[in-house]
Amino acid sequence: MIVNSQEQEKLIIVYIDKWLNKVYSCKNQTDKIDASEAIKYIYKNAGYKEPYIWFCDSILMAQLIVIFLKVNKANLKSNLWSNLKSNLRFNLESNLESNLWSNLESNLKSNLESNLWSNLESNLWSNLGSNLESNLWSNLEPFSYYGNISDYRWTALYEYINDNLFKEYKNKDWDNWKKLMNSNVYDMIQLDGLVIVVNMPNKIKMDIDNNLHSENDSAVSWRDGYEVYSLCGIILDNELYNKIINKQFSLKELLILENQEHKMLALKYDPEKLIKSPSAELINKNKETELYLIKKIFSTNAWFIKYKDPSTNRIYISGIDPKVAEETRDAEKCRLWKFPLLWDAYNNTKNSDKFYTGLIES
Repeated sequence: MIVNSQEQEKLIIVYIDKWLNKVYSCKNQTDKIDASEAIKYIYKNAGYKEPYIWFCDSILMAQLIVIFLKVNKANLKSNLWSNLKSNLRFNLESNLESNLWSNLESNLKSNLESNLWSNLESNLWSNLGSNLESNLWSNLEPFSYYGNISDYRWTALYEYINDNLFKEYKNKDWDNWKKLMNSNVYDMIQLDGLVIVVNMPNKIKMDIDNNLHSENDSAVSWRDGYEVYSLCGIILDNELYNKIINKQFSLKELLILENQEHKMLALKYDPEKLIKSPSAELINKNKETELYLIKKIFSTNAWFIKYKDPSTNRIYISGIDPKVAEETRDAEKCRLWKFPLLWDAYNNTKNSDKFYTGLIES
């Protein structure tokens, strides 16, 4: 098989963008007709009776529906995700692997895995799927193993292969699966006789590292009004989110926070509180940079610098590698360590005065 690597790279980007856009555009809603037909097909193939399909607008509403039915003593049997998982893997994914994946050249497999699969995985499920749902609840009805946005990873992979490398390959199960994925289902709860389908979010905000993040309002919201708050990819309840954003933690409250991620977030958004605490000791001041040693707040001693960014004139407080801080005990050298190019240049210059003179002249 001869494949033009440059054309291949361009096509991979097209497929990545297509599947990411289905979620992140926040413009797509579930096609109820296509989703219903595809789900009923899967249940029939797995040997289950045709389910009633209940569409809702958020992951919270899906859980509330289950709770409502249980409270009203509906005859809900055990969740089917494990059974559907084994049936789907046997009837669909293993079939695709033997017919499509196994026939690819090794270098093409590697390229597809690194460029398409991993990109979709890191952008979608780690943020919007497992991370979001596991942080919100752990003891309610589990969501589906198959039939949600996590499947965009391998669906995009096989769609690329089928469309561009094995166009003659036809499979009814595969066609139905694509129909389900293209119907814009966010997630499902799959029960015996009932499937609860969740619509796509209508708002998603992220930072430059693709973490769920918003400093003004919720990071994710659904059409029924349910919202999720997140900073730097860390899911927070509304009360905690507002306290962090508005710097409402006292030092005492901050120190007794059990969740270390929450504690670090609070410090990130109100770092002055850290260096003004009784646990902070000013070790060195060099030009407009101050080096602090913080004791008794973290599990080990921590080092921070307070410095002014000349490009923005803003004051920043940033953590320093303890080894660098202890060896240099110099505020300005620790600031240079924050910027690898400057730090390497400094270490490669024996005469520190010469280094600083060159830095100023440049």
